[in-house]
Amino acid sequence: MMMKREEFLKHLSLTAPALAAEDERIVAVFSSFCFNGGALVTHNDIIAVNVPLKTSFCGVIPGHLLYRFIKSCSGTEVDLIWKEGDEELIVKCGSAKLRLPVIGVKEYPFEFPKLHGDLICEVNEYFFEGLDLCSKIVVDKGLTSWMGGVLFDFTEDLHLYSFGQSRDAICVYKLAGLGFKDKAKKKQVILPVAFCKIALEMYKRIGCEDAKLCVHNNYATLYFSDNSAVFGKTIVSERQPDTVGKVRGYLKEAAKEMIPIQNTFRNALKRAAAIATNEELCSITIVDGKLNMRTEVRGGNLKDFVALKKKHPDVDVLVNPKLLVRMMDCCTDMRITDSMVVFLGGKKFTYITANKQQQQQQ
Repeated sequence: MMMKREEFLKHLSLTAPALAAEDERIVAVFSSFCFNGGALVTHNDIIAVNVPLKTSFCGVIPGHLLYRFIKSCSGTEVDLIWKEGDEELIVKCGSAKLRLPVIGVKEYPFEFPKLHGDLICEVNEYFFEGLDLCSKIVVDKGLTSWMGGVLFDFTEDLHLYSFGQSRDAICVYKLAGLGFKDKAKKKQVILPVAFCKIALEMYKRIGCEDAKLCVHNNYATLYFSDNSAVFGKTIVSERQPDTVGKVRGYLKEAAKEMIPIQNTFRNALKRAAAIATNEELCSITIVDGKLNMRTEVRGGNLKDFVALKKKHPDVDVLVNPKLLVRMMDCCTDMRITDSMVVFLGGKKFTYITANKQQQQQQ
């Protein structure tokens, strides 16, 4: 079976993130591509991807070998040489031939769930914007920690929450009208950040027309109009704190007296972030509308001054400038309190970073 190498590589690239790592001690099929005749499927026991692809070849083959081979080829076409009953697939591209062992599709341990259930919502471009912003601060931890995912809080609206590795940064994104008015359908689930990143790649290639998110107790699936889909197991942790309740308290505290983020402050903060390591901190002091910054770094220190154009309460905090800069360009307004720095991006996005000074005192 002949196909364009570039198109074939796009399909492999979209599904490869759901391959288990080669050095991971796990069942071999979890690091394999499954060609079932109508779709290309990968599943690593945490997330799964389904991309429509019609092939005469049906079988399960080593994923990383195939992916590396196709990426390294320069030929314009790929030929999959196989007939039913063969225990080997020949992949030909240009003058090169790769031979791969084949196991039957019936041996593959995963089948994509159908679109069903009570918690189904149609998603839009703002949903994917929220996924993108909230995913930026999350460190992938698989299913081992609730901080390795994005929390979906379904009430009348859908709120997305994510947390930095040491809980010193929080993202919140509000999607008005994407929740459920029925109280019986209110739900919280945490999905791995890998699920979110694959969903974003699918959105970039396919768009969001007729995209639907289906949520169950132990998994969620996002379906696209061309029958592509991404599946993710939910992260369950008995140690998960009442994160939503705490964040709502933070937001209530910071809701007053927001001021625009001035370009002079943006530039000063970027200078501090440029010279600081990931661990070095910056003090921000506001007195009578004058904002002073001091960044202590190994081998020196940086001082900066910003005259605020809007009234802001006096405050003294110690912050990580790299954390603040990471999301600052997505935001337009700010407020600094005794416990945190809050940036707002319109009515949807909120970014919170902790006052390290207060943490150190505790």
